[in-house]
Amino acid sequence: MAAALQPLRALRRAAVEPRARRLHLSAARGDAVVISGRKLARQIRQEARHEVQQWVAAGNRRPHLSVVLVGENPASHSYVLNKTKAAADVGISSETILRPASISEEELLELIAQLNSDTAVDGLLVQLPLPEHIDERRVCNAVSPHKDVDGFHVLNVGRMCLDQDSMLPATPRGVWEIIQRTGIPNLITADMVKEGAAVIDVGITRVQDPLTARPRLVGDVDFEGSSKGDGQGSSSISTAPSEEDDGFRVSPAPSWAGTDPRQDPPTPGSCPGGPGVNSPGSGATHSHLYMVT
Repeated sequence: MAAALQPLRALRRAAVEPRARRLHLSAARGDAVVISGRKLARQIRQEARHEVQQWVAAGNRRPHLSVVLVGENPASHSYVLNKTKAAADVGISSETILRPASISEEELLELIAQLNSDTAVDGLLVQLPLPEHIDERRVCNAVSPHKDVDGFHVLNVGRMCLDQDSMLPATPRGVWEIIQRTGIPNLITADMVKEGAAVIDVGITRVQDPLTARPRLVGDVDFEGSSKGDGQGSSSISTAPSEEDDGFRVSPAPSWAGTDPRQDPPTPGSCPGGPGVNSPGSGATHSHLYMVT
């Protein structure tokens, strides 16, 4: 059942592994970088196609995707067509099951139950939105978590929030792929943040130091450059702890990064956001940037 999705899960695991990158020092900070989504899509599809070919060549059954499409929403039909085309492109078989907008909720749930129990179906998604008389949350939770390729089942949402292996929603997963494959460390500089904002950087990227030629960890914010100011700002740039930190690094920040003047500045080792945010040794493994204005 879910075993046929193993090649695609392997791609996901490979994508989130840390990659060593060189610092981008050649381009001027003001230069815009255009990222070709189509080029990345071709690259990812080629990788997925190779994984599926290896899976089938090893004697496994070809993965199969079932899509349930209810009603005549033009956008939904377009989305589903693109999904089935993408599946065919990488060697995954698929089917689109059409049902009228008048279908009852119970009839739809019965169809989902049949597809859940069908061992020939590895992935299952119900295209949203659904007609108003159908409870979308009930439908999403009816899909087997092991076949829920949309990642909408409550168990998959919970596992995702806990950073456990799960099916991930396609759109944010695609954005994360772009960040992982084209990420630029120290991207956020002082001129990008308005005066009076507090920035909490919990991004981690392993880069090669151009001076020492040794690997080191940097965040999404140009910490060293942004920490140099006129001394008038408050200490409000915090970097989340990692394997190499026991806590937040807090240094005098320029006025652009100062805390809200209506509030007291954060004390060293703390950050805006409430208790538990600066737990030592938690180790950030993902790229997030929090901006508190």
